[in-house]
Amino acid sequence: MVVCSFDWELASKFIPLITGLVPIGITWFLYRQWHTQKQKEVIANECKDLWYKLDDLEKSYKKLSEITSYTISVSDQQEIEKKFFSDVKEWIYENLSKMSLIKKLTNNDKNVIESIDLLDNDLSSFNTYLMLKRFSNRSEIPKLVKKNDVLANINKVKDSLIPFINFSKRK
Repeated sequence: MVVCSFDWELASKFIPLITGLVPIGITWFLYRQWHTQKQKEVIANECKDLWYKLDDLEKSYKKLSEITSYTISVSDQQEIEKKFFSDVKEWIYENLSKMSLIKKLTNNDKNVIESIDLLDNDLSSFNTYLMLKRFSNRSEIPKLVKKNDVLANINKVKDSLIPFINFSKRK
């Protein structure tokens, strides 16, 4: 009586098939892992780049407070204002598309979208403030350009980017 029999002849016919499929399966698995990791790396690099660009914008807004914080000459005030408006206008021109790209790369992550939209809304009316600066008092400029709102929203955007920079958020 044969309780358990194994047909070794039949099994030996499948060994060449298995030995061919195993390396293909391992290669496919490793490729998928690498591809996923590379996607996360690209997103992290773009988020880091935006982080550093946000640092530049933050510095420009913080320098603006020098107008009201210190007793400086009118010509120095005008120079600070001129540099501020020039820097921020350039920053907006160069980085609004990067913020849209980040929203897409992060699969429209809710926190990223909300924080970028808040900052985008603050910056969208910047050209209006640029025109209004001619008619306003120097001490009103930080309020006109929403200095405190922009600084707070820059920090919100940075906070929303941290999980992607750390690879802790899945794409």
